[in-house]
Amino acid sequence: MPGAMGIDAVRDMAGGLLASLESPTTVLEHVIEPSLNVGISRAPDDGSEFPLLLDAATRALEETHRQPFPSCCIAAPVERSVQLQELLARPLALAIEQEQLELAFQPIIELESGRVIAAEVLCRWDDPVLGRQSPADFIDVAEATAQISSLGRWVMERAFEALHRWDLAGLQLGRICVNVSPLQVQDPTWSSDLLMALERHQLTPDRIVLELTEGSILEMSTHVADQLRDLRRQGFALAMDDFGTGYSGLQRLTELPFSEVKIDRSLISAIDYDQLQQAMLSAVIRLSDATGIMVVVEGVERSRQRQMLLTLGCRHGQGYQLSAPLSERELEALLQSQITPEA
Repeated sequence: MPGAMGIDAVRDMAGGLLASLESPTTVLEHVIEPSLNVGISRAPDDGSEFPLLLDAATRALEETHRQPFPSCCIAAPVERSVQLQELLARPLALAIEQEQLELAFQPIIELESGRVIAAEVLCRWDDPVLGRQSPADFIDVAEATAQISSLGRWVMERAFEALHRWDLAGLQLGRICVNVSPLQVQDPTWSSDLLMALERHQLTPDRIVLELTEGSILEMSTHVADQLRDLRRQGFALAMDDFGTGYSGLQRLTELPFSEVKIDRSLISAIDYDQLQQAMLSAVIRLSDATGIMVVVEGVERSRQRQMLLTLGCRHGQGYQLSAPLSERELEALLQSQITPEA
């Protein structure tokens, strides 16, 4: 859109565009109700060349997939990233060093039985001075200030420790899923640190799922891809997270030995009534059945979504309708409740 526009005018323009594009339409006697999200960048604030503006708009679009899930986001000025780094870099280093971070676990549920089969490990930071920080913000800062490796090591150590403790207590949690940045994999000590942490806590690689977002996979170097292939050969599971938010997800599924895909919430937001979304998910499930790749659907928020997912043949999901992220103690209690008393 040419010309100078204020923030309110940009939002109004996007709202009108969404209202127009999301109006129901009939195709071959089927009513389709599109659901769209918008990411916006502005020149020259976010750059003067197309690649820079596209990158900023893509980052803004990714923000629409975070709570509270707005339909439209405008790219934050580059200055905000600099300000966040200046504000959070040192406190984050101290929080990692002094173990002031916390873990949360979002259960992955078997949709038919309701049983917890795995859990995604999430990181939380409540700074005593700055207050609770957005994971998106402090993880971005960790990547920009070369702290992502130390943060990742802390998360792995605490998560493996918790899984081992649950094993000793007789609780049944098959696997945990750990989010991994390609920057971590580039660290020459990362793979050995990962294996040593497993050994310390008497775990095997098949208990660990390494999750990488579709966006990060698209930018992955050959070296990182080779490292991941090696880890897969050693028994680790690899999952493509946020599947469906990029442009080459299906191609990357064939290039790397993924054992799991996690369908982004945007692809099932209207799955209980949108026939196009139903058809798309059915195609992915058929592909997974043919290749042996496990499918987990993210963002299950309504019981009708869950029912439709079951109808389409999807077996695993996560989301607030199934379970909110839990503390270690809360997940432990949930696992305890699933133990069937012996006859």
